[in-house]
Amino acid sequence: MELRGVFDEPVRGQSEVAISLHEDETGEVGPNRPAVVGHIVDMRPECKVLVTLASKQFDRVWALASGGQLTHAWMSLTKPRYNDATVPAMAFANHPIE
Repeated sequence: MELRGVFDEPVRGQSEVAISLHEDETGEVGPNRPAVVGHIVDMRPECKVLVTLASKQFDRVWALASGGQLTHAWMSLTKPRYNDATVPAMAFANHPIE
């Protein structure tokens, strides 16, 4: 599933974002510390984010999106280096997340 939108605050001068969501069918946690849910893979012409969610979370996001209720997303990310960064946490909702 792909979601498109704009950042509240620009990241490296970029306001547009495309989030590609994928379901994690294995449910295994890797050896990386801290564990991450996604990666920013490119910053131009838009910020491209690849995110893997557990099946239960993916189903919830899918239901919100298919019902037209998915209006907000929040993500934390490490400091971008060159054109990539890691995303340790991400949340989706039908109202602003603070």
